[in-house]
Amino acid sequence: SDRGFQIGQMIPSLYRYKEGFAKTYLGLVLLFLGSLNSAQGAPPNTASGGTTWANTAWSYGHVPLPDEEALIPSGLTLNIDAAAECGSLTIGDATNSATTLTIIAGGSLVIEGTSGDLIMNPSNVASNFILDVGAYTLYVKGTPTLSATGTNAITVSSGTIDFVITAGFTWSTEDLTMTGAGTINFSG
Repeated sequence: SDRGFQIGQMIPSLYRYKEGFAKTYLGLVLLFLGSLNSAQGAPPNTASGGTTWANTAWSYGHVPLPDEEALIPSGLTLNIDAAAECGSLTIGDATNSATTLTIIAGGSLVIEGTSGDLIMNPSNVASNFILDVGAYTLYVKGTPTLSATGTNAITVSSGTIDFVITAGFTWSTEDLTMTGAGTINFSG
């Protein structure tokens, strides 16, 4: 009879142990799968259609987060009219179509998360790839890389561009143009 009482007390403890083990095991499995995704390099959050950063259909179902790579494929013209962030930004793909990203009133772009890199025309196609900062703000924490093929330009009028470069530029004969009283800062 004493044994029955002791076993009866152990059953709830055993159940709690199994429940806790299952939660811990599930958490470890999810953590492992998440690390595999990061190690393998998740595909970029890719824009398709739309006219602004916020109303574009993004492949992840949301605007890029500060730790996500964003891709503006060739052929799109987008405006940034609010604060926007991403971990890295690629403008253009293997399609030979002009691509323009313009920061307009109320907009800013911060690229600093995963690598902080800004890459324009990674497939070296002969087309126009433009990032127009205008009177607004662009912050790039990683390496800016512009192709030597086609027309690749970053322009600013009265706005500010901050390059916080730790690895330098990868830039051939392309343009960094200031057409007004803007500011371009280099640090790192």
